[in-house]
Amino acid sequence: MSPSRRLLMLAALASLTACGTPTDTPSPSAPGTLASADNALRDVAARAAVLHWNEVATAMVSRVDIPAPLPPAPEALFYAMTSGAVHDVLNAIDRRYEPYAYAGRASGSVDVAAAVAAAAHGVLAAVATGIKNDPVFPNSKPLDYVDAAYASYLATLADGAGKTAGIALGQAVAGAMLAERAGDGSAGLGLAPYPTPGTPGAYRPTPPFVAPDGITGVADAPGWGAVRPFVLSAPDAFRAPAPYGTTDRAAAVRTARYTADFDEVKALGGAVSSRSADETAIAFFWLENSPLGWNRVARALGDTPRFDAWRLARLLALVQLAEADSYIASFDSKYAHAFWRPITAIRLAADDGNDATAADPSWDVASSLFGVPTPPVPDYPSAHSSAGGAAEAVLQDVVRGRTAFTMESSSLPGQARSFGSVTEAARENAVSRVYVGYHFRLATEAGLEQGRQVGRYVVAHALLPVHGRPEQGAD
Repeated sequence: MSPSRRLLMLAALASLTACGTPTDTPSPSAPGTLASADNALRDVAARAAVLHWNEVATAMVSRVDIPAPLPPAPEALFYAMTSGAVHDVLNAIDRRYEPYAYAGRASGSVDVAAAVAAAAHGVLAAVATGIKNDPVFPNSKPLDYVDAAYASYLATLADGAGKTAGIALGQAVAGAMLAERAGDGSAGLGLAPYPTPGTPGAYRPTPPFVAPDGITGVADAPGWGAVRPFVLSAPDAFRAPAPYGTTDRAAAVRTARYTADFDEVKALGGAVSSRSADETAIAFFWLENSPLGWNRVARALGDTPRFDAWRLARLLALVQLAEADSYIASFDSKYAHAFWRPITAIRLAADDGNDATAADPSWDVASSLFGVPTPPVPDYPSAHSSAGGAAEAVLQDVVRGRTAFTMESSSLPGQARSFGSVTEAARENAVSRVYVGYHFRLATEAGLEQGRQVGRYVVAHALLPVHGRPEQGAD
């Protein structure tokens, strides 16, 4: 045995000891022998591969030099497909959890790192090809990046039958995921003309997506609420109740709760406002897309010795499956209720039928300071808050125990924030949308509750532990 291989085995065994009892089927070899060391090496390689390809997936969207033009809803969908494929490829090698799209099993010796890479690349390359060929925002950089990352990664792996088998398995898993999501209704959705009655409380396109008449214009993905969910039984399974207790939007804007929400977002959410310094930091810290931010939270909580590769892959997959389904559920609710945004409500308050609200025709959201407008979708419920609630529910269930963490944000670089729990973070994430001027508080509360319902459903119905196989590191 070479000195370098001996050192790798020792490191792997040390890592395995730190993680607790392995969940692999017991080997006939005694602990410390070559067979158990090889299993430990495989598990360490698998964990490193899971983390690496999670980084590649998020970099494809978030890095400033190769950004894919993805709003948060499709970003969550593509993350869910990628992380689901990584979960499936590991469980084809060693079935510890139920698969999502690929029910096959690996046979013979498989290089687990090659398999993870091929599965992730297969999904990401298909997504990046679609971005490259987008007729509105074509961008070849994501595909170039993903292909280069794959080639350089494979070059670090030793050639042989295991590598070949791993690539073949990963490609099969990616194919199964792509087939599973084919025809899900997400293709071609984007900005589309949106009719509006122009009455108080009714959503109308927001600047700069509104036409000169002030009523017509475009909205983002009105059909996203009809996309086939990953886990939910239907997009409307957890539809939010009507805002302010009534389906009559004109009556809703005359309620006392609406008036209070109106005054709050007008005072705290504008480019000129009475926000505190901390409230301003909260507004911009959580401005980045939720799928990216909550993936970062999941990594912070899962990148510990308690989580082996299989448990970590499951955690990342469940978070993104819940994120994706929360956006579908939120958009179903948004366009069902079609409630107007604060920027519309505040500018047009003189004609809203509520004598207690005062108009400000020049009011603009806080993010306008950076040239970022209100997202062009209805107010209620907040999809951003829903995504946070979904991630919160998953992380509470899977991580268990104390969930304190510290993280940074791409939208407020260099300013880390610390949280005592994922619940604390989810609440701050939700209220940030009031401080940035995007939502009335009721929309954030309804979104948070909707997301928690989605997350609890996802974790109870997807990627369940295989009977008789205890979770490694579980408390």
